[in-house]
Amino acid sequence: MAELYEHYNKLVNFFFPSMKIIAKERIDAKVIKKYDEAKTPYRRLMKSKDLSPAEKEELRRSKDSLDLQLLLEKTQQLQHKLISMAVQPS
Repeated sequence: MAELYEHYNKLVNFFFPSMKIIAKERIDAKVIKKYDEAKTPYRRLMKSKDLSPAEKEELRRSKDSLDLQLLLEKTQQLQHKLISMAVQPS
């Protein structure tokens, strides 16, 4: 399970873009949300001023060492293994 989380977190943080809410405005019962453009958490961190250049370089090296296809395959393999363990009668 921990191995699945590790691979899935790498996928989400380095490769899957998400949109963040930057503003909410309530008009009576309706809430209007404004979103930032879709970016990966990795891209948001690289644009952040909160990280030192050394930390950004470490993140860059981590991303460069990843293979998207391999991560996807390994994650799917671990998901299938988990499902088969859950379905298997004890």
